[in-house]
This record gives sequence, C-alpha cells and structure tokens, in this order.
Amino acid sequence: EAEIVARALALLGKHDLEVFPADTARIYFEEELPVFRDGTPLLGKVDPYYDAKGNRGWVSTNKWPLFDESGQVVGLFGMSRDITAFKQNEAKLELAARVFSNSREGIMITETDGTIVDVNEAFTLITGYSREEIVGQNPRILKSGRHSAAHYKSMWKDLVEQGHWYGEVWNRRKSGEVYAEM
Repeated sequence: EAEIVARALALLGKHDLEVFPADTARIYFEEELPVFRDGTPLLGKVDPYYDAKGNRGWVSTNKWPLFDESGQVVGLFGMSRDITAFKQNEAKLELAARVFSNSREGIMITETDGTIVDVNEAFTLITGYSREEIVGQNPRILKSGRHSAAHYKSMWKDLVEQGHWYGEVWNRRKSGEVYAEM
C-alpha cells in the first residue's frame, strides 16, 4: 500500500508528457483544455491506452478543475479506472446479441420459472408469434398436446440440472398448425 501511495505522490505536479507516451499524452492534454480554459469537468471519458507490451486497454477518466482563491483554474484533479475487462465483456455481449439476432434457428430465452424473456426473429417466423405477443408468456403457449406431462418434466429437469436440453418436441404455431422441431 505504501508503494501505491508513493507512486501516486510521484505523479503530483507532472504534465501528461512526463507520465504517458507522447501519443497518449496528446489525447489526454487535448481533452483537458476545456477543464483548464472553462473550468468544465471532464466526466466519464473513455480512452484507449497501451501497456508496456503494446496491448491495448481502456480507461474511464474523470477530471475536475482545481481553483485558486481568485477562482482561476490552476490545475486539475483526475482519476482513471481501467475498464478493459468491462470493454472486452461488452464486445462479447454485442457479438452474442448479433448471433442471437441473426441466427436462422429459433431461439427462446426464459427465466428459471419459464417466463419468456426474449425470442429472436427466426422464432417469430417459425411460430407466427410476434416478440411482443410472446415475451412474458410461458412456453406452454406453444404446447401441441402430443406429449405427456412426464416428457415435459424430463425436459425441464435436464434444463435445470444441465443448463440445456436437446430433442424433438411437437409445438403449435399461432395459426394452430402443429409442427415438429428439434
């Protein structure tokens, strides 16, 4: 902890060019100009950074002006937080959303109680139900009547215990037509 405090104190009074590589320092300096010129805080600014190995990361930064007794800006106080893991997870979620949306397979997402949370476009094309009609419903809405209670009990047991289920089920479209699906 003492080492962290010592490193933080060593930064006091330094210009961006004394702390960061020139390209990064230029980005930071340019976004600090309004803080110095107008006394306007910089909040939630997201910038890339590169570590010693050249790997790109991301920081979210807040910077506030420091004023003297006469109200003149004489410096700034800044805090940055490494949000690299957050940005990487965000990118993975965006990819998963694109896969979900563009899949040709019908996909239904439910809560553990069976309430439908979301469906993709392929699901709406297969079943005839719009997203608005089906979200909030229970998958029972598709029940064809061709399976026993034991079949559904076994299916839900696998879903709960294994996190997935694979098999054939006969469902009913909005139109009433019964169809088989995997």
